[in-house]
Amino acid sequence: MPPAPAAPGGAPPPPASDWALFLDIDGTLLTHAETPDAVYVDAALRELLEGLLRYCGGALALVSGRTVGDVDALFEPLVLPVAGQHGIERRDAAGRIQQLPFPEERLRQVAQRFAAFKARHPGIVFRAGPAGRRAVVVGGPDVWEIIAAVRSAPERGERLVEALAGRIGVPPDKVRIAIRYYAEYPDDVDRFIEMAEREAGELEQTLDRERRLIG
Repeated sequence: MPPAPAAPGGAPPPPASDWALFLDIDGTLLTHAETPDAVYVDAALRELLEGLLRYCGGALALVSGRTVGDVDALFEPLVLPVAGQHGIERRDAAGRIQQLPFPEERLRQVAQRFAAFKARHPGIVFRAGPAGRRAVVVGGPDVWEIIAAVRSAPERGERLVEALAGRIGVPPDKVRIAIRYYAEYPDDVDRFIEMAEREAGELEQTLDRERRLIG
């Protein structure tokens, strides 16, 4: 059967029953959450996936960095074809599991280092952006924003934490989380502070030139 023609204006063609659907989970089917365990699958999404599976004659699979077991736990009682761990493990439409070889020892070492980091810095997550990956306090601002405020605060000691928390509107424990992260990774945080200061300086120069131009 020839492919359906594209709709006017470059829009994708309407779905057809002979399509095979590969659906990403986090960020597509589900909204990103602060932690992987915080996502939620409602009954409406399960019903939608069941309907799509029937509509496509079984040609539907989920794609995720999660393990197949984690995907099953999220979408139970559905058991769907899955490409888990970015394709390292796969379950086909017949339920057969295929696991590709991968460097287990290296991944185990990375996992151990990550677990050690999380133990030292609970409450820290990372977000990507145009300037690179940056550390963020869960439920709060970027670490660099807190540290910049710490540097400019007139208080010192424990009084600084309490006063600053009140000024920037975050709980004191989140200020401490940012300070603890900075103590171990100062270069990572300083880079963003310097970038923000440079951009602020450039903006001020631009505004000053505008003011002088118009008198």
